[in-house]
Amino acid sequence: MISQGAIKENNTGKRILIIGLGGVGKTSIGLLMKTMNKEIAEKTVPSISIEKYDRKFAGRKVSLFVTPGQKRFLFSLFRRVSKKSMLIELLERADVIIYVVDSSDYNRFPEMFEYFKILVEKIADIVSKNGVVKKLILLAHKQDLPNALSEKVVEEYFVKPLEPILKRYGINVEVFGTTIYKPITLLRVLYSIMAEELENYESIVKKIGVKFSAEAVFLGDSEGILIANYGDSELSWNLLLFFLKLKKIIEEVPTYVQTIVNPNRQIEVLFHSKNKVLLILNIPIAGEDDYSIVLGIVNPQVRLDFLLSEIKKIVVKLALNRR
Repeated sequence: MISQGAIKENNTGKRILIIGLGGVGKTSIGLLMKTMNKEIAEKTVPSISIEKYDRKFAGRKVSLFVTPGQKRFLFSLFRRVSKKSMLIELLERADVIIYVVDSSDYNRFPEMFEYFKILVEKIADIVSKNGVVKKLILLAHKQDLPNALSEKVVEEYFVKPLEPILKRYGINVEVFGTTIYKPITLLRVLYSIMAEELENYESIVKKIGVKFSAEAVFLGDSEGILIANYGDSELSWNLLLFFLKLKKIIEEVPTYVQTIVNPNRQIEVLFHSKNKVLLILNIPIAGEDDYSIVLGIVNPQVRLDFLLSEIKKIVVKLALNRR
């Protein structure tokens, strides 16, 4: 549970508000976005207060505010009183607003649409007052269920009737089909939210791939998020997860095995055979004991000594990109 003061505190990262009726899956979405662990996301109970989850994404702070779905809480959307409710405060301060729909529960579609319409009207009111357009995302959630309606059908039902007000206030609605049982579906939502922050990373990774004629280049983080990729994305993600498991083993085994870990916690893993080269580099972030960036270069078509000599320049570029 969070306080009104926590909502108002200075935050240089992204503020994401997750809202919707009860039972649509908001809490599990918030937990999965925080942990990318579906086992943790499955073990949730209905929220009775606003929950806040913080995480890092590409080195940036992301704060997820998950609202309860009880109607007494959502009713504050209707009220026009002198003192702002926590929900209205969150709406005004959020950078991104995610409205969650249970795509399998079409009997509740009219009720879910009613609150979505009110939410859009509130966002339009905020836009008219301060001129700041909020990013609005609609999730057609629980796509794993056999009777779930597609994101196209959900978009047709929820977005099309509101096109006049959306166009009038310049509000764009992005629609995603999601399920906690396929974390990639919610990872795509995070990619969309962080698109501006990721643009420079994508450019750097592409330049590395072209420069070294690599089979694949990836940039990930210590939480298992694939931030940017050049080449085979599935190979990149598998190698990132492999490295994180290896890193954990290296950190837990006796000290004499830790010869590849230098004093500033940077771990380098190099596999070199006659025809293949794999270099993975762990880049610690200053002031972050439990967070790091991971760079991987797969089968570069350059001399190994040249590749290693260029690595320091690449690390400097990545460090500058984070500032």
